[in-house]
Amino acid sequence: MEPFTQALDVLQNEEKMNIGCVLPTIKLLKTTMLKFLDDETITHCQPIVFAVLGGIDERFSHMMSNNKLKIAAISDPYFKLIWIEEDSVNEYISLLKVSYYVYLVLINSLKYILFRSAGSITNQDQESPNKKVRFFDGYNYKRRASVETDEVDSYFAEGNSDITMLNRFPTIKKIFQEYNTGLPSSAACERLFSTAGLIFSSRRCSLSDPNFEMLVFLKLNGACCRDWVANQSKTAKKMSLP
Repeated sequence: MEPFTQALDVLQNEEKMNIGCVLPTIKLLKTTMLKFLDDETITHCQPIVFAVLGGIDERFSHMMSNNKLKIAAISDPYFKLIWIEEDSVNEYISLLKVSYYVYLVLINSLKYILFRSAGSITNQDQESPNKKVRFFDGYNYKRRASVETDEVDSYFAEGNSDITMLNRFPTIKKIFQEYNTGLPSSAACERLFSTAGLIFSSRRCSLSDPNFEMLVFLKLNGACCRDWVANQSKTAKKMSLP
């Protein structure tokens, strides 16, 4: 079960984990477990291997066709295309190029709209001699498409796997930042407020925010409040009398 525990350590890492690690980790875990089935020395533990493989397919099979997870993985310099079969490489490269194209369309369209809006405010009563030029600026993304495609090819051809290499590929860096968000986890929050209670259990999942805050406050300050009530000063006791 060592590969399984190692995969869990990777996915639960809070410092170096990103969403792009999911598919390569699942793929490598499944490949490793399949090798165990061919190992003749493993006889009594084969049902465990079958159970792990069945659990992986049942839980993660739909993720392998998720384009967002694919883009997150191939835009990570550490993985790129090393985890993909040879017959699927062109498909993944095309996927990143399409993301480039969409990104350029959105960014250039936004710039064009902002530029036109600014021009209409400053030149409401004047006829601009460059109207034709500005109008056809909407096609600028096509002029840049070939340049950006070359950037994609250069990115995959780059042998460096360090994250700092993205500084040389600004568009891919933006795609990486967009898709590689951290996996949501309540572990850090639970450690911060952990008092061995059941506040964060599934039984309390429907708590409202005010009730949650009151429970945390009482859980952390309950002992202090009880001590204060049990050892009130004479002045406090007099003030509490009717």
